[in-house]
This record gives sequence, C-alpha cells and structure tokens, in this order.
Amino acid sequence: MIKRKPLAVAVAAALGASSFALSGPVLAQDAVDDSGEPIEEIVTTGSRIKRSTNTQSQEIITFTIEDMELSGDISVADALRSSTMNTIGSFRESSGSSAQSNATINLRGVGAARTLILINGRRVVGSPSLGGGGTVNLNMIPFSAVDRIEVIADGASAVYGSDAVVGVVNVILKKNYDGLRFSARYGDRDRDDGSETGFSVMTGASNDRGSVTLGMEWDKRDPIFDADRDFTKANWFDSDGDGYITGYAETVGTSFYGFTVFNPAYEPEFLDDDGLVPNPAYIPFSNTNPASWEVLPGNDCPTATPGNPTFNRGFIGAVKSDLVFGPDTGFYCGYAFALVSANRAGLERINTWVSAEYELTDDVTMTVDGLLSQNESFGRYAPPAATGPTIPGDPRNEGIGAPSGYFRWVDIGTRDNVVNDAFTDINVGLQGEFSDTISWDLNYTYSNYTSASVGQYYLSYAGLEYNFNYDIQDFDTFINNIKTTTLNDDRQKLEKIFAGMQFDLFEMSGGTASAYLAAEYYEVDYAALVDAQSEAGLVGGSAGNSAEGYRDVTAIAAEAIFPITDYLELDAAVRFDDYSDFGSATSPRVGATMEVPGLDGLVLKASYGQGFRAPDLSDLYGATSFSAESATDYYGCQLANQDPCPSRQFDTYIGSNPELDAEKSETYSIGVEYSFLDTWKASLNYFDLT
Repeated sequence: MIKRKPLAVAVAAALGASSFALSGPVLAQDAVDDSGEPIEEIVTTGSRIKRSTNTQSQEIITFTIEDMELSGDISVADALRSSTMNTIGSFRESSGSSAQSNATINLRGVGAARTLILINGRRVVGSPSLGGGGTVNLNMIPFSAVDRIEVIADGASAVYGSDAVVGVVNVILKKNYDGLRFSARYGDRDRDDGSETGFSVMTGASNDRGSVTLGMEWDKRDPIFDADRDFTKANWFDSDGDGYITGYAETVGTSFYGFTVFNPAYEPEFLDDDGLVPNPAYIPFSNTNPASWEVLPGNDCPTATPGNPTFNRGFIGAVKSDLVFGPDTGFYCGYAFALVSANRAGLERINTWVSAEYELTDDVTMTVDGLLSQNESFGRYAPPAATGPTIPGDPRNEGIGAPSGYFRWVDIGTRDNVVNDAFTDINVGLQGEFSDTISWDLNYTYSNYTSASVGQYYLSYAGLEYNFNYDIQDFDTFINNIKTTTLNDDRQKLEKIFAGMQFDLFEMSGGTASAYLAAEYYEVDYAALVDAQSEAGLVGGSAGNSAEGYRDVTAIAAEAIFPITDYLELDAAVRFDDYSDFGSATSPRVGATMEVPGLDGLVLKASYGQGFRAPDLSDLYGATSFSAESATDYYGCQLANQDPCPSRQFDTYIGSNPELDAEKSETYSIGVEYSFLDTWKASLNYFDLT
C-alpha cells in the first residue's frame, strides 16, 4: 500500500473545502514502485475498479488516523466536523431529544442527508431517529478501528446510488494488524466539572493464508450545560435603556412559557373586527397600567437575582410581549430555560469490531468484518412548557381569574432523556479471479440499528384533567398525577446482496481499458414508534409521531476507464435504481483527467454527473407530528419597529406525503493539480451543484 505523509495530508484536510489543498505524496503512475516491485491494486472511493494509480477526475481528500490523532480528535464525528470540508448545519449530540446521541457531517452545507456515509466502501443502515433513517450516525463508528477516511465532495450517485448527491465519506477500518496495542485518555474541562475519558485495545494476528484484527473501545463524556458557557447561557438586559426588557429582542435562552395568561378583563379598542365601532370601556395601553394589558405575567412574577430564592427556578420577571403577542399587548412572566438545560448530551459508548480475511483457495478469498456498537446518552431540557388550564388556587392567578395560559411546569422537574442505541453491522464477502483479466466479488451485508429513548418528568394532560375532575387540592398529589414518561422505540434494518465483476476491455494508447459491472439488491425495514399518549397529543413538552415503512431496491451499475493516451484518461459510470415505493432513477457520470505535456506534475480534471436522493421513509409514511421550530417573524418585527429581528419558536406541524418522488441533482466540477517536491500537491477546484 502507498504510505502518506501525515503532515501533508493534515494540511490537505484543513484546506480542502476552500478548494486549495496541500496534500500527501503523488502516487506512482507506473505499475511498479522504485524498487521494481509491483504496486498492489486498490479500490479508491468513487470507483469500484481496482487500480495501481490514483488518477481520478474527482478530488479525493484523505484523513489518516495519524492525522486525526495529531489534531486531537477523539471520534469520527469530531474529525469530520473539524474539517473545513464540513460547513454549517451538521448535527452533533444535542441534548433533550430522541436523536440526541447522533452526529452527522454536512458537506458543502446542503444537508447531512445528501452526503452518503460508507464503511469499507459499502452502504450501512442509517439512524432511525434522525432524518427518518436516511442519515448515518457517526458516533456508532469506533474511532480506534479507523485506518483512514476518504472524502469525495462531488456527486457519486452513478456508483453508490441514493444520498451521494454532494459527496461520499468512506470510513475504512484497520486490517492485517499484528500485535497488541492499548491506549487510554483523560480530559478535564476547565469551564465546568465535566470530564472525558476513554480506553481502547486492539490485537491481531496473521499468517500466509489470512489475518484477523479485532478491537474494543470505551469512552465517556459528561454533558455540557448551557449555563456553563457564556455563548449559550441565559441572559436578559435592557439594551435600549427604556427601563423594560423586550422578550426575544433583549433576552437569550428565555421563553414566554413561564406564567403567561390573557387578561380576562381586557377590553379591545373596537367592538367589531373592522375597527369601526369604538369601545367606550377601552383603556389606552400604558406600560405601568396592567388593566390596559392584553397579556399578563401573573401575580408576583419574581425578578430573578442571585439573592432571590426563586432564581434557580428560572423565572426572570415581567418581560414585554411585543414580539410574541404583538405591539403594546403587555407583559409576560419570562422563564430562562438555559439556566438548567444541557446543550451537548453526555455520551457513554462501548464498541467492538473485527476484520478478518482468509484465502480459501489460490483464487478465492473470504472476508468478514463486523461492528457491534452500544451508545447511551443523557440529555436535559428545562421543565415542560405547555399551554393548559390554570391550577385552582394558584396565587399567581388570584384576582385575575384567567382560565388558561402558557406555563412552565417547574414543579414537575426537568425533562431528562436517556437514549440507548445499538448498532450491528456484519459483512461477509468473497473475492476471486476467473483469469488474469477478470475478477469478481460477492458480498452479503446485515446492518441493524435500534434506539430506545425514555423521557422522564413530562406533563400529562390526562393527569391534569383528572385533577380538575376530581378536585385534587393536595399539592404533592396534584403534581404526581401530572407527571408522565415518554418512550420512543426506533428501529431500522438493512439487508443487502452485492455482486460485481471487473474485466479488461481492450488496449489503448495509454494502457488497458477496464470495466466493472455490478448488481445489488437490498431491503430496508423502518419503524419509529412513539408512546400512545404523546402521539395522541396528551403529553406537554414532547414532540413527534410514529412512522413505519418498508422498501426494497434493485440496482445495476457499470463503470469504465479509458486511457486514451499517456496524458489523457476518460472515465464513465451509470447506475439504474428501482425502488419499490416511489419509482426509479438513472444516474450517469463522465469525467476526464489530463496531464499537461511538458509540465511534469500538472494535471487538469473535469467531472459531470447526475444524482438523486430517495425520500426518507418517514417522509412517505410518517404521521403528522408537532414540533417547536425556530423562525424569524419579519412582519412582526416590522410592526414593532424591531431591528435586528430575532428568532423564536413557533408551533409547527410536519406531515408526510406518500406521493413524493426522488430529489434530483446535477453536479459538475473542474480543477487543476500541481505536484512538486515529491510529497506535496496543490490543487484549485470549482464545484457546482443544482
């Protein structure tokens, strides 16, 4: 195998997304190395054709494990996120949801679902709790098992099918290891009391006929709370000096779900909707007259200060409601949820892996590789925020008589979510040769992902109704009756059979033209099941509904490489995918690589391709679900003369559509590379995606 210089490749990884890269050594262009020994043919990401050279019309960035360890990365997700190939929008362990254990990469900033994640060059099952099963959870890949990561930030659906719209990340695991290796680490954070610890062991053995490599990895990272970071902690301030705090304009990490009710005694300015009949009982709005407020904060809304015993409960006092309920509507009792919520979920992972190969005959080799990953995460949201009726006898409602409002149910406690993920991925393959010019491979993959999320201390609307119907007056009994536990049971399984054959076509001026034919069939079973009470809308502070689906996919693909001359090479690929649920898609690609005669080391590249992304099964079959999505109300800001315009959460309902077709894409790229000083390469690339 060709060795790469770690420093050079690290620089390549760091500068790759800006399309100027300095990277590892230029691979030999001949079939023998400097000592005259034959160079092993390898498969490079983006093509299934084995070759002894790396000339390819698409840019490849390679991260070796040495590069990643040198950069201080401790997981596959961290290594990819820290690369400039990854732009804004990637998902990390975000506390408080059923997907809190997941991590993704977002190449080119067009969404994680448009980047295909491979392990050893093959598709694996996605996470059923993130993106409807269409996105792979990087946290389930053991970092100590990684040999290198190859990234193509260019369309590759012609080779790999759906999801490779903007690129491919191929995680290649270690193999052929002899010996025993231990490693351990400990990290102590200086901004809080959290720590990070880890341990791994790897061993292996080999002989003339085969090898086996196996390992185990354990690591644990404590959660990071919003309050422990200046850039995420709750804050509220009177920036314009008017003596009041305006919600969402002068607050950070706070919500109008504190204690907020509509004033039942409020009189509108007009008696009809057209604004034609004045109301004689109307009181003009005044910041100091609660009788003129449409929205009230309730009695004795505490002003949070470090000396106030209610401070840690999160209430921050009366906040102007202009950007929530409209200009001159009054005040609400704000709640600083970022005083108690966790920002980054805590993780504890135990992963095992094995990679083995054995020569059954001189012409047939059997390979087995497998991953078993367990991941437990902990996340915390603030106490449930939900609309509902007021509690009988609540002193905050005394003299107001509001029937309902927007409340933070602090007496229930913080919403604590524990998610347990299990990932099993096993691949068994055979590779062989019919002759010196024809080789074949056959693989079976079983990939299964299960995730169970348990959420404690949510609000039961059924329990709340029970309390009112049976006139429960005891406070402790009242609170115990409205506590409930949520459950998400998410599952996705992929089974795949793949067969391929490579063969020589004919001789050309630049060498032998080669081709590869492939066929694959796979089935996907998906289910994301939510507890019945949450699905019925009877749980405050939860979101999401159930979805179930099945699909099978049959695909055929062909590739070819044509060395036209010693300086010019063309490559082409096409793939046809037939889905059982939405239809079919055809993905072609062509590329060219040309060495400039007379200028050693200067290479021009160009590529064009079409791709697609199949709709996620949750997009096709999911039930309508509720979510609190962040958005910016520019019209509301215009009415309130608010600039800049802040964002806030809005009640949102998300549904599915069984008539969805595939998302189509078109990409082209051009680039130039220059290799110099034996181990350095500079490149400039342009990429376009529609």
